[in-house]
Amino acid sequence: MAVLDDAIKAYNDSIEQASSEFLSDAKQLEEEGLTTEEILLFLAAIDISTYFVQDLAASAGVGAYMIATERLLDDLPFFGATSETQLLALQNVQRSSIIRLTGTVGESIRMSISQGIANKLGTDDIADLIRRNLGRDVPRIDTIITSTLGTYQQS
Repeated sequence: MAVLDDAIKAYNDSIEQASSEFLSDAKQLEEEGLTTEEILLFLAAIDISTYFVQDLAASAGVGAYMIATERLLDDLPFFGATSETQLLALQNVQRSSIIRLTGTVGESIRMSISQGIANKLGTDDIADLIRRNLGRDVPRIDTIITSTLGTYQQS
């Protein structure tokens, strides 16, 4: 389904971009002369939902996901009367879920960056560590979208 594929690609692209920006920000602190301990304290103090989800490019992925969800909800065959209020409630549940997932992604990236900085890894090595940890720690977005739509259809 093209809408799903586009949403998955947009979300993954935005996570990759946000991850690169996060790593760049952390490395910039290093270039500004902060010690490893100071950078780690800074990383620990970040409100990840504000920084990663809202300030970095991850919000674009959340937006793309929500647009796709709205399109899919509009096209789903519902059995029985479904009110606009019910559809809005389903969209709000979806928004909450994708933001929570994006926060989990941000936490995984923060941990990877912290680990890489503590071990004095270079940017490329930290980027590889982020990819490996995301693959291990975070559910795939395509699985989440597919299972969520299955839940809609069952509802």
